[in-house]
Amino acid sequence: MTTRQLYEGVLIELNKENAPNILLEDFNYFANKAINNYVNKRYNIYDVNQQTTDDLRVLKATALLKPTLVTDYVGMTMAGNNKMATYEVIMPPDYLHILNCICIYSVKKTYKCYNAGDTWRSAARRLTADMYSQVLDNFWNKPTYKRPYYYIHNVNTSKDTSASGTVTRATVPTNTKTDETPTTTY
Repeated sequence: MTTRQLYEGVLIELNKENAPNILLEDFNYFANKAINNYVNKRYNIYDVNQQTTDDLRVLKATALLKPTLVTDYVGMTMAGNNKMATYEVIMPPDYLHILNCICIYSVKKTYKCYNAGDTWRSAARRLTADMYSQVLDNFWNKPTYKRPYYYIHNVNTSKDTSASGTVTRATVPTNTKTDETPTTTY
């Protein structure tokens, strides 16, 4: 079924109910809104069963994003000074939801059991706004290279109020004491 056939079907049903006709622009708006609602519901229950996973298989994609260092600051923790860094990535233009985030580290110099040039993967946990301050101050949950977090925020890069200039970025705060550079996979 094409969108035109769907539109004609809606007009036929509206005529049966003696409802006013709907303009094509209004139909497109409500059709897109219904599609987005369906996709959001399916993402909320993703991986619950095979059917929900299959419903979104055409929308699922993997993106390998190279983060850039944004801030490198020294924060006070229970253990004293701890060097922390924040990396940002610009999300792809077709970004809708993040199902998971994996940080791939490249070791620059030998550290503990890691040799220079090795790569190491770590699953990142989503950091919500209410968790942000608690995680940074909690010694047991603070971000490290073994326990990275990602936080999604929008940066408006345009001066007008339209959404066309909005860039979605994911922030990955990690502990850079190990001289590792993360690469983030979404």
